Amino acid sequence: MLYIKYQTLSQEPQYVPVKIITNPFYDDHFDIKDERFLLGKTLYSLGRHTKGLDQTLSRTLQLIGLGLYEKFELATKLLESWNKDSSLKNIVYKIAVSIACNYTFITVALSL
Repeated sequence: MLYIKYQTLSQEPQYVPVKIITNPFYDDHFDIKDERFLLGKTLYSLGRHTKGLDQTLSRTLQLIGLGLYEKFELATKLLESWNKDSSLKNIVYKIAVSIACNYTFITVALSL
């Protein structure tokens, strides 16, 4: 409960209780406070929406971004769809896999 002070010309200050309005849901955009999630969402969007970007680099940015953003289900679906596409020579750069492996190792080690 929040109390707001108001005053008229003829009265002393009065305090009136007012309910605080909180956001009832997490919108997954404006409510992002963790910088790692924000970086991940930015990398994913950059890889997905930048025209003229090398396709392997685009997929690499998307994969790293989804890992930082902790959207593992979407990353798995994307990897499966990329793996099924026989026209792709390189799915992602090796650096994305090593970053993902190192990040997973560090995350697991920190949670122990």
